[in-house]
Amino acid sequence: MQATGAAAAAVPMLGTRTSSTSPLETLNVACVGVGGMGGSDLNATASGKNVRIVALCDIDANNLGAAAKKHAAAKTFADYRKMFDSMGKDIDAVVVATPDHMHGSVALAAMSLGKHVYCQKPIAHNLYECREMATMAKRTGVVTQMGTQIHSH
Repeated sequence: MQATGAAAAAVPMLGTRTSSTSPLETLNVACVGVGGMGGSDLNATASGKNVRIVALCDIDANNLGAAAKKHAAAKTFADYRKMFDSMGKDIDAVVVATPDHMHGSVALAAMSLGKHVYCQKPIAHNLYECREMATMAKRTGVVTQMGTQIHSH
């Protein structure tokens, strides 16, 4: 794994997956924010063994289009809320690499659905969001990781 914890976090998730597919077969990952650092995270995640990119989300149509060309099987969305509404049951983990002020909102939405989260730094916009994320992770039992360059290998 290059620079993402979403696929690397698969080992701790083995006992928490509820779909009928064995977690040893495939980890279904959604990426929210796929330009810049998000593009790097997407490529690193996609290179992981037993990882399938099932959804891509970015408000920037150019970023989304470029990512969709590389991951044609993934469904695309401009709004992460619509992605979760549409595909929530098909996603195991979410990589969040949006602009900084959206990290907490997207991660909280994912965790509230029981999705494991890898989130770029800064983890949240303020201390309140950090505390809410810690509470949500504990309540839902999801695996979370914050990405700090080079330290997420």
